[in-house]
Amino acid sequence: RVLAGHTAALACLAWSADGKQLVSGGSDRTVRVWDLDGTQREVLTGFERSATHVSWSRTGQIAVADANGFLYIFPPGDTKARLFKQVYPHTIAWRPDGDRLAVGVGSSIQIWDSNGNVTSEQGAPGNLSNIAWSRDGKRIAWAGMNAGVWEPGGEVSTLNVHANTMATSIDWHPD
Repeated sequence: RVLAGHTAALACLAWSADGKQLVSGGSDRTVRVWDLDGTQREVLTGFERSATHVSWSRTGQIAVADANGFLYIFPPGDTKARLFKQVYPHTIAWRPDGDRLAVGVGSSIQIWDSNGNVTSEQGAPGNLSNIAWSRDGKRIAWAGMNAGVWEPGGEVSTLNVHANTMATSIDWHPD
């Protein structure tokens, strides 16, 4: 299927927790919610610049980062952008239970509660390009100048990436 709607380049995508919808962010300063049959459900607006990252929580909240470094949180059914914080995130990811948001800022991972308070933070060697929560919500994997795994409040394991390269994507095995 072709999901027609964005009027400029597509920048980011994320699946809903149930796998029945997709959210897309683009350079046209919109974020769109789609059903798998191609039906466009919502258009989220109010951004000054293009959307660069999107993440969809199990509870239906959508987090959006834009090219100005702003982070927005949309409760289910809310379509107008409300500024949450300006932090210049490189990557964002909801914990599987939807209770915490991991935000990659420069070379650190911050864990935020639903009020935007940082509850935990871990430095990573070099800038981050992607983060992903484990299925059980206990660990975060990161990619960037290095790759690694962090258990908030616990251990950090780092994997060195080849010199002068950057890992741009990371995910967990479904098991």
